Amino acid sequence: MAVAGVWLGYLPARMLGRRRIGVFLGGWLSLFGAALLATIQLSLSHVAPNKPLFASMLGIHAVTGLVEGAITVAALETITRLSPNVVFREEA
Repeated sequence: MAVAGVWLGYLPARMLGRRRIGVFLGGWLSLFGAALLATIQLSLSHVAPNKPLFASMLGIHAVTGLVEGAITVAALETITRLSPNVVFREEA
């Protein structure tokens, strides 16, 4: 799940550029994708009934992912403003 979360966070930022939307989607997708993988693993172990398991886990993490995306954008913008030399800039 950790490796998948990193790749899921990297792909939107890479594909859409490091604009706000790419960074936001990267933050959201990394959290939601890891939650989806955890839910699938729980489902395969038959710990809980599938319908409430998927609804509760993915619903909560979809909303939590919105906060994660916003925090990711805010953190990147703050770091870029305070120490622009540590943020990689793509050549235009």
